[in-house]
Order: sequence, then structure tokens, then C-alpha cells
Amino acid sequence: MTWEAARKKCHSEQSELASIVNPYIQSFLLLQVLKYKEPVWIGLNSNMTGEHYKWISNQKLVYTDWGPEEPKQKIACVYLHPDGHWKTGNCSETFFTVCEQHHGKIPTEPPQAPGKCPESKQNPISWVPFRAHCYKFYTGWFDRPTAYFKCSQLGSTLASIEDLAELNFLVEHTQQNTRWNYWIGLIRNIEGEWLWEDKTEVDFVNWKADEPTLEPEDFSYYSNICAYMKADNGEWYKGRCRYSNGFICKRHKIIEETTKSPTESTEQEDSSASARGRVIKVVFPVFFILILIGAGTALYIVYRRRFRQQQTTGSFDNTLYHDNRILIQNNDSEVHVEDKGM
Repeated sequence: MTWEAARKKCHSEQSELASIVNPYIQSFLLLQVLKYKEPVWIGLNSNMTGEHYKWISNQKLVYTDWGPEEPKQKIACVYLHPDGHWKTGNCSETFFTVCEQHHGKIPTEPPQAPGKCPESKQNPISWVPFRAHCYKFYTGWFDRPTAYFKCSQLGSTLASIEDLAELNFLVEHTQQNTRWNYWIGLIRNIEGEWLWEDKTEVDFVNWKADEPTLEPEDFSYYSNICAYMKADNGEWYKGRCRYSNGFICKRHKIIEETTKSPTESTEQEDSSASARGRVIKVVFPVFFILILIGAGTALYIVYRRRFRQQQTTGSFDNTLYHDNRILIQNNDSEVHVEDKGM
């Protein structure tokens, strides 16, 4: 069936074209595909979502398994190929179909995050806000490693582009100076898959027609292939990372902390004081016990010394004593006897 016919078939069975939101579902469906050895339509498409690849169930695209050089088309439907990857195709093509019945509430896109952009006191180029992010546009001649390094110094990455609205925002600013093209954060890994550096899922593309094509010489230079954006129309091209272009940095907005109320501050101070009191209560008995142990040890040592002294000089059991007489020995070994009065 075509993609649209497949969707209608799923609806007739109170279901929807399947969404693959984690590797477990991917593995399960791949087993079915391998069983029949036929590709199957899934619910991912850009045909009905404004050139933005999105699940027809409106679930957030949090997991992908695109094939090499995919997604290639701006407007297409997606199928799961027997080789295990997702591929884009003309929605009028005919494939097998996989439907799913979802139970419970389907998670949707999170709301836009509030915040503000950093102030650029020393840098003349200011951050430009758009939705949940801030952007800097640099013109000049920079190879991609240099562009990446400069963005990282600012706590940002080369820009990812999530949908058509974001692309149009970027083009509004790059059209002001079409002398340069601009590096973006799209790179190709050793498996030939295009990825955003900031870990954004690749669910929107704007490649120029016939881009990106896989050329024979590319096989030995995967790590040197990067993507850049044309300033005048926003189309994407692949090129050697050593080429010179301008670049666009992107970072999250700064979320301001809410001001604490006086009641909250007082409660926290009381809590801190209480915690300090508990610490003192615990530490004081331990310190007191240590003092007692030290004092006891000192008394024991003094007692032992006196006891030994008495043994050697003044004990009645000493052999130097006999009745009431004391035997005294001088240096000349002469012995005298004198009476000891009681």
C-alpha cells in the first residue's frame, strides 16, 4: 500500500502507523521485517508536518535509526528497511505496513523554556534570542574546527536546525550578508549517518536538490565531511571541513532563578540553625568523652609512676627493710645500722 492507504488501513482497525520511540521497539519490528523480507511503512513523515519529520502520533522524536545519508528528502514518508535502518521514500510507493494501538496518554512536545540570552560586554556580536535558544552569527573565513572551538569557548555549539521555523529565523539574519556561507552543527559519522553535534535528533533537513550525494572518494574521508548552509536561501551542502565559511553558534537561554520570599528565607535560616544545633549536640558528648579518656589515661600514668617509685624506695615489703632498722649503703660499700623510730 501507499503511505496514505496504509494509514487508512490502520485507522480502520482503531490503530495508527507505528512509532518507533526506543531501540526495543526497533528490534521487535525488525524481526518482523526480516521474517517477510519486505520494507514496511512507519508513522514518521514530513509530508503532513510542514517539512518537519515527526511521528504521525505526535510523539516526540527521541530515538532515530536513519540509514547512511538519510534523511535525504525534505518532503517524504519513512519506511523501515530490512537492513535495519530508516529510509525516506516517495509517499506514493507501495510497501508493507505496520500498525500499533497506543494505550494511555501519548507524550507530546514540551513547552518552550523561558530565559534570557547572555550579555556580550566585550564581544561586539550580540546573542539573538529565538524560542528556547540564543544565536551568534559570525562572518569571515573559518575552517570548521576553528568555528567549533570558538563556539565551545562561548559555552555553545554550532547551530542545529530543528524545523522550518528555526531555519527561516536563521535565514532572516544570514541574508543580511550573503558573501559568506555558514557552518552548522551537522556532521557525518564513520557509518555515513548525519548527526547534530548537540545531540538533537535529525528530524528536519533542507539539503539542496541531489545533496548529499555519496561520492566514491568520500569513503576514506568520513571524518572530514561537514555541512554548511547557504546564506541567501538556507539550503544545506556538504563540503570538506577544511573549507572556510562563517558560522552560527547556538546555546540554551539562561533560566533566571525566582526570588525567594521572606517566609522561605526565614524557614531556611531556622532550618540551618536547627541543623547547626544538632551538630553541636552530637559533637559535644563526643568531645567530653575524649576529655574523660585523656584525663583517665593521665591519672593512670601518674599512678603507675608513683607505684613503681614506692616499690623501689619505700615499700614495707622491700628487702632493705627489716623490723625497725634501715640498712643504708654508701659509696664505699660500708654498712651502718641505725634505729628507725615508729
